[in-house]
Amino acid sequence: METVSADFFTAGGEFAGSVMLVAFTKNGVQHPEKYLLLQCSTSSNTFPRAPPSEINKVWTIALTRLLGDIRLVVQCNDIEVLNVVLSDTTCKSSDWRTYWSRDVEQISFGDLDDASDYYRPGK
Repeated sequence: METVSADFFTAGGEFAGSVMLVAFTKNGVQHPEKYLLLQCSTSSNTFPRAPPSEINKVWTIALTRLLGDIRLVVQCNDIEVLNVVLSDTTCKSSDWRTYWSRDVEQISFGDLDDASDYYRPGK
């Protein structure tokens, strides 16, 4: 199993959400890549659009807030694979807004991340 795990924090170090991207092979069969939004999802989900099949993948994760909406967009090799507005409908955790509405100033790659080679901040 290969995992990309990006954890978000405020300037003061408060947890502000996390995105996990997981790919795994079982019994020689490659299973669809999935994502998990900690403090939102209670289980992993298959991407609405499958990521490209290339071995080398460049993931772009963008978290935006506009007019009260909190939107997460994930791209893989410049192809949008997830575009979701976080809400009481899309998030199963009752306290999701506490975390995901915080201003993200720091990003950390967690202990579960075994697939990232490097990180390049966006503009």
